[in-house]
Amino acid sequence: MLKTVPLRTGQQGDSLFLLNLLTILKSRVSMSVVLRTNVTKEFNEIIINYDIFICTESKIDNFDVLNVPEGYSSFSKCRKQFAKKSGGITVIFKNELKDILNFQNTDCEFVLWVEIENIIEQKHLLLGCIYIPPENSKYSSQESDQIEGELLSFKTESTVTALTGDFNARSSTLTDYIVPDDKLMRFLNIDEINDVHNYLYEFQKLQEKNIPVERSSEDRGRCNNYGYKMLNFCKNNSIFIANGRSYM
Repeated sequence: MLKTVPLRTGQQGDSLFLLNLLTILKSRVSMSVVLRTNVTKEFNEIIINYDIFICTESKIDNFDVLNVPEGYSSFSKCRKQFAKKSGGITVIFKNELKDILNFQNTDCEFVLWVEIENIIEQKHLLLGCIYIPPENSKYSSQESDQIEGELLSFKTESTVTALTGDFNARSSTLTDYIVPDDKLMRFLNIDEINDVHNYLYEFQKLQEKNIPVERSSEDRGRCNNYGYKMLNFCKNNSIFIANGRSYM
């Protein structure tokens, strides 16, 4: 599914697009090959419809030179610990956005952090572009927990956070927010201006913006280990899953 997400409030044409390359191209070729063959024209015609184009599982290394459309540049984070090309994240973006995009150099190979300056009421958007290999594969790693540590190191009061990509996490219809016990809150005399109260009732921000609290997830199967991890990650950091939620 192709979905356009506005980057700046009140401006048209700024859009963000996520592509899992291997899914779209049915595992035929890696990104480095795609951008050098007769598929290039078709691929680039998709890219030029967007200002920022994110590819997960890009399968390139530091020696690949990507043939991006004219007026665009790219930034990649490559997996280093395996001899065979695998994983990887690439962001392709319009040159006119260079001044507001800050790519962060971090240790975790599963996330590429991009800070986009002053796009929402003078706040920065911290965009985490993520690819986590499937659990039980030879590429899986517990180091994916580094993502949360890096998020906390970048997050400030002037930062809006969005995570996108492929988590290989199945979360079914389980809740991604804390369900507070109202009776216990009254017993402990925790009032509404208390930080603990604000944290426990963070889900009310969804209601304020007419976003459903419950998700209508199409994935109703069994939650996997990565799914449980992702749900705990959301609860710990007051982050909500967009999939399965519509908003007005």
